Amino acid sequence: MSLPLDQNALAEIRQNADLLHLLVHRNRNQHRHAPWWSSLTLLRRHVRGIVEERDEFDDVFSRAGLDEKMKRANVGVGKGESGSGKGRKTGAGKSVPVGDLMRRKMELASRIDARVRMLRVWVLRRAWW
Repeated sequence: MSLPLDQNALAEIRQNADLLHLLVHRNRNQHRHAPWWSSLTLLRRHVRGIVEERDEFDDVFSRAGLDEKMKRANVGVGKGESGSGKGRKTGAGKSVPVGDLMRRKMELASRIDARVRMLRVWVLRRAWW
């Protein structure tokens, strides 16, 4: 599975999310009744969501502690909490099966991809209509 958004794209999106946040924060009272304001806040919310989901994706990836070789060889994939005991320790100290972490990672990757696709379509519609 490929990472949703490479590091360069993520850095650019993160910078734009910060700019959108500052723009909304500084101008909310002045422009909140303008017709375009709701579109700007929607854009900000979705861009911030992409950044947060990608951060969560990276967190799940680091908690799993799996590199590409282990994923290809299917090493360490547990059967669940009561399964073979092949879990990884999380930051809270409890053991989470690697299979659950990999499933969560796949869910996050698909959510990020869907959100990016939706945002591209939304921006193109707003820009050209």
